[in-house]
Amino acid sequence: MADTNKNKLRLHCPILLLCERKDMAEFVGSYMRYLFKQGVTLPNLQLINLGNIEELPKFLRYVEQNEDLSTLKKLRVLADAGETVRQKQRWLETLKNSSFLRGFADYEYFLFPGKQPSGYWSKGYLEDMLVRCLDKKVSEKADFTNLYNVTLDFLLSVNNCRGYQEHLHNNSRHMLHALLAGTERYVGMSVGEATKAGAFRLDGPEFDSLKAMLMRL
Repeated sequence: MADTNKNKLRLHCPILLLCERKDMAEFVGSYMRYLFKQGVTLPNLQLINLGNIEELPKFLRYVEQNEDLSTLKKLRVLADAGETVRQKQRWLETLKNSSFLRGFADYEYFLFPGKQPSGYWSKGYLEDMLVRCLDKKVSEKADFTNLYNVTLDFLLSVNNCRGYQEHLHNNSRHMLHALLAGTERYVGMSVGEATKAGAFRLDGPEFDSLKAMLMRL
């Protein structure tokens, strides 16, 4: 996240959605536009890219010191669960209890790739969800399964070369962009651009928990 004091970031909506990184913010914005086209009405809100989840404590301090908290009604933090989902939850709860969020009435966090049917958060990343929801037309000239398996073999080879301590983080991110490169339409697109262009099946159950969170706004 850029230096908020230098750039004089101002809050202009009573509802804030704070996204861990750029790809996530772009996807959430595109997904909300999809919901609007489906007839879902969402309130006006401000979507902010933190750039890195470690910037969240600094952002919250900035808001507390520079904004009128009485005008802020709802706040959501969207982040990757990562490989240690319970550790991410503990960090977010600790941050809540050590900031103005402790007394804030309407605060939630959402962890990608979303919730399991049991109601617990799944470990992983936004891209884990997106890979599962790719439209198979992303493989323009080859069988989708073959393209997926070839890409998977390549990524396994890369990780073997890197060694266990240097494995790629968020393997699905690399998988996703390799699969998007399987067609001239999506190659080189960001996640947000690919979402708007129809690369994902956004009506699947994988999006139920995200849609439910947004509907609560």
